[in-house]
Amino acid sequence: MAEQYENEPAAHEADRPWREEVLDIWLRTGAVAFPIIALVVIALRSSPRFDISAVAVFVMAALIVVIARAKRWRFEVRATAALVVFASPPLLLLERSGFAIGAGAILITAIVLAALLFGRRVALALLLVVAAAMVGVGAFAVNHPSTVRLADSDATVFVNWVRMALSLTVVTGVLVVAVDHVVRRMEYKRTALAEVLGKLTAQDQTLQGAYDELGLLHRKLVLAREDEQRRIARELHDQLGQMLTALKLKLRTRAVAGAALEGETLGIVDWLLERVRSLSLDLRPPLLDEMGLVPALEVYLRDQSEVSGIAIELETSGLDAEPARETQIACFRLVQEAVTNVLRHAEARNLLVQLAAAGDDVEVMVRDDGRGFAPQSTLADAIARGHIGIVGVRERVRALGGRFAIESAPGAGTTLTATLPLNPRAELALRRVAGAR
Repeated sequence: MAEQYENEPAAHEADRPWREEVLDIWLRTGAVAFPIIALVVIALRSSPRFDISAVAVFVMAALIVVIARAKRWRFEVRATAALVVFASPPLLLLERSGFAIGAGAILITAIVLAALLFGRRVALALLLVVAAAMVGVGAFAVNHPSTVRLADSDATVFVNWVRMALSLTVVTGVLVVAVDHVVRRMEYKRTALAEVLGKLTAQDQTLQGAYDELGLLHRKLVLAREDEQRRIARELHDQLGQMLTALKLKLRTRAVAGAALEGETLGIVDWLLERVRSLSLDLRPPLLDEMGLVPALEVYLRDQSEVSGIAIELETSGLDAEPARETQIACFRLVQEAVTNVLRHAEARNLLVQLAAAGDDVEVMVRDDGRGFAPQSTLADAIARGHIGIVGVRERVRALGGRFAIESAPGAGTTLTATLPLNPRAELALRRVAGAR
């Protein structure tokens, strides 16, 4: 039980403001100690034992007991009453007995308690009031020396030393109990906070590990999908495209030989060929595997500019070495999705795509001068309707350990930026090492 008291506050005090707890502890302790010490100190005085200063001490002890029992009072009223009752009698004792150590200890205790209960401003104000009152009491004692009982502070009388020691011990002890409670309370909260932070850190590491695993799974799924799209694109281009080309040549041969052939038939075959080519490029541009990221973007953006009539510019810098395959795919898909959205919705006249190496990262920016939008509400609405193109790109970037942001406002155009690691596997390894630490 004692060990529990030393390490944590009582259960019924756990949710109470600590200032109220300090006031209750001080009043409960004082309600027991002050009446006893008042009886002992007065009993040890020389005759006459009972005078106005003795009455003041008894009244103070009695009022402390009353305030300790008045638990329905508001904290501010209770604390103010306690300080007034505690600080007033010592001034009378100083006037009646001279420089009494016990009275000084009571005043010091009252000022420290004011700091604990109301803060330093109130404590400093009380200190100034006490100092001014002491000067006033001193002036009165000097002008009325007959009212001073010098016998109560006579250093040659051993009983005075006993009384002062008892007063100092009890008053200071009550203060120590109150201050100790504050210290224990703060220590308990610090320990509890450290435990909570430890649990949160462990949970954060667990979540980070789960997020990394989820990101790895997402990357594998994306790569599998890209491989499947590459296979389908190759089949569309190599098989279906070749068959359509052969069909077109045969149709033209028949037309040259004099066979009846409608021009509409050749038009349908041309449309099928173009459609197969477009689907093949959308699924997987062959230049991305054959030449790399920048040439693939150049061809893609040139084709989109010719089709849409929008001026599209590509700027690259610092890409001396090709990024990892995952990063190349993510960059291309990001630009592809962003350009598609601009062509469909932005009503832009100019479009700028920037690709730049920055240390171990590659930065991608797509900026247009279109009509813009409110990113948060628009993306939330797109997700609700099942349109997750740009959201899917964002998750792909995050799965690689990158950062993604959209800046836009109605009438102010849109800027999409992303930062991806050149080597996602190395980035993931570094994050795991940092999480282990």
